[in-house]
Amino acid sequence: MSDTTIQQIQLSGYSYRGQIISDLIHLERLIDESISRHFCTDTDKQKEFFELIIANERMTLNSKIQVFEFIFKKHHIDLIKSVPEIFSNLKSLNEERNIVAHYLLDTSEEGRKAFNDFAKIGFVKFRNSTETLWRSNDDVHKWHKLTRKYILFMEEFLTI
Repeated sequence: MSDTTIQQIQLSGYSYRGQIISDLIHLERLIDESISRHFCTDTDKQKEFFELIIANERMTLNSKIQVFEFIFKKHHIDLIKSVPEIFSNLKSLNEERNIVAHYLLDTSEEGRKAFNDFAKIGFVKFRNSTETLWRSNDDVHKWHKLTRKYILFMEEFLTI
């Protein structure tokens, strides 16, 4: 298998990563906004809270999901009926984002074979052992669809 296969794997990896990360950035900003609005009713203070506390490297997406979950369950319990799996799905989306952001793209012989034979790309996890997590076009569509569901929900939630 040639360098062309490696280039194709890299392009697929860029596309998969870009889709997941772009979608999650949008969703994360909506979570940021909902947290900011909860704590600050004044728009200038919301902006400061957003910029200084929420929308920067001081607070991880995982932490934001936890804060949002607390707020949502305490103040908007009635809305959970429409999206009962929201928090487990937000955590799964964050895990997938972390995989594509931090794991090595598999261009090994096994990775090239999986790409050519099964149209899959692998992300290599190094943590106490080595494991490859395989992804397909169906996976990117599944994650995109799930992210869009929550983007639309959050956009509607912010209009309440």
